[in-house]
Amino acid sequence: MPRGDDILTIIAESTPPGQGGISIIRMSGPDSLYYLSKIAKTKNTSFVPRRVYHRKLWDQNNNLIDHGLITFFKSPSSYTGEDAGEISCHGSPFIVERILSYLVSIGASIAPPGEYTKRAFLNGKLNLLQAEAVGEIISARTKRAVSLNLKILDENDAGVLKKTKQDIVLVASKVEHALDISDEDLSGDFVLGLLKSITYISEKLKTYLENYEHNQRYLRPQVVVLFGKPNVGKSTLFNALLKKDRAITSATPGTTRDTIEHEIFIGGVCVRLIDTAGTRETSERVEAEGVRRTAEAVLESDLILHVIEGVDNIELEGQKIKVYNKNDVIKYKKQTTGQDAPSVYISAKSGAGLEALKEKIYTSLVGEKEPASSSVVTTARQLQALKNSQASLKKALDILGSAAPQIELVAFELRASINALSDLLGSTNTENILENVFENFCVGK
Repeated sequence: MPRGDDILTIIAESTPPGQGGISIIRMSGPDSLYYLSKIAKTKNTSFVPRRVYHRKLWDQNNNLIDHGLITFFKSPSSYTGEDAGEISCHGSPFIVERILSYLVSIGASIAPPGEYTKRAFLNGKLNLLQAEAVGEIISARTKRAVSLNLKILDENDAGVLKKTKQDIVLVASKVEHALDISDEDLSGDFVLGLLKSITYISEKLKTYLENYEHNQRYLRPQVVVLFGKPNVGKSTLFNALLKKDRAITSATPGTTRDTIEHEIFIGGVCVRLIDTAGTRETSERVEAEGVRRTAEAVLESDLILHVIEGVDNIELEGQKIKVYNKNDVIKYKKQTTGQDAPSVYISAKSGAGLEALKEKIYTSLVGEKEPASSSVVTTARQLQALKNSQASLKKALDILGSAAPQIELVAFELRASINALSDLLGSTNTENILENVFENFCVGK
């Protein structure tokens, strides 16, 4: 019988739903061994931890469900730190559903998204940054995204932020001590020392923020929009970059009426390439809507490819590359300096200049050089906590730089900065933080 502990034993399919070669069902909780023994119709003692057993799987009516592999993991030597188990079966959705239904009928609970990793965090197997790195690895689209989050998982980059937090705690303790022992204004040397220490820490946080922005170019798809007048070759270029005919091309102006999107990889960066309608004045209702959507795409873009045939005096705000198309039939007076944007000369039809264009796209998106150190934050939640911490340090510096600094207010801002880093690291362990972290995890992880 299940032990009836307060901690529920959870189960879920860990492999993607649908038909496949195998499916893996995971469980975690105090009754894991009991459920494994029930479905295999064996004694609890039959499963030595970390050994794989081939067993027949049975339902409550002694009907054979499948032949499968069973593995038991004894706490704390499991992913979650609890007793845990895995059942590998044939990848039929019907078989998976029968196994899950039977286990639920005898007391197991279906795991919500992220519950396994949440338990690993709560049981001290992972810190919060490592837990988030697990989710980022699962959703990674690029080699850089995988390697960055593996570094966080393996090397425990939380240690860097813990050290920064300790530095702030040290400064805050000096301020609190000074307030306790003196009713008089603090010396200029003391204030100067605080300014130096807090500035140093603030600069470290600034570096983390800059590294975050850089790494997002690899972690998230970058929106690159093809913009230009009708018939300059945007759709032809779109197809050429994709290496397949995705957009309809025609000599008739206004062929592209709506935005068309496709993802490609350029130098390890995931690019969401968007072909747009040609921009021009038009009274035709559908074409006008296409032009409006073009304007929206431009505003939301990370980079604009301004495709030009001959001469184009349209001025655009934002990061852009001027792409002079049909270079095989038009004689351009090439300029290398004095322009407001990088330029490249291509023939979308023949493919000439496309590699040079890809290089400029990559450089425009990620910059000329790598940051001195990797980012220690990768998610929007971490970023906001880091910004909050630095904002409090900035307020502390502003107070110290005033004519009559109020040290009590400095102490308040330092405590706020520490609390923000505690939120980042998960040391506050508040339920709303955990919900925000794990709500986007996949089921079974």
